[in-house]
Amino acid sequence: MISHCLLTVKVNIEDVMRAYYYYGFNEEVTMLLQHFKLIEDSRECYRTVEFVFMLEAQGVLSINNLSKLDLMQKQSHRKLISSVSEELLDGIDSIKLKRQILNQIPTLFDMSVCVVRKHLQAACRIRDSNKLCTAVESLSLPRMIKTVLRDNQAT
Repeated sequence: MISHCLLTVKVNIEDVMRAYYYYGFNEEVTMLLQHFKLIEDSRECYRTVEFVFMLEAQGVLSINNLSKLDLMQKQSHRKLISSVSEELLDGIDSIKLKRQILNQIPTLFDMSVCVVRKHLQAACRIRDSNKLCTAVESLSLPRMIKTVLRDNQAT
């Protein structure tokens, strides 16, 4: 009998920032943020605030783009912003607004869009977005739902 072991590694802000510098804000950074835990260390806290400010300055996670993020990305960004005490980020209106937006509970419809797309991709063996659009158009669904499934592919 073979037993499997799962080893978890502690992720700090330096790991997240290093991945961001190499890859930009992508799946690797999102995954690291899922496992990120802020250590109550003044240097770590300072670096986290610095990273949040850098994302703000570069517009990587602008308020307008929050609706385009998938559920995992939203959770990761919420975890990053929430890990820093409110006093340190309180003066920044855009971060206050992001906290409000990211703390909203997603609807069942929001969560199901990704699942429906994945099911379509698996059932129809779809590899590119053009074929996904064709498959969605062939479904007997209301136009609004087709539009969401077809056009909002970042969800």
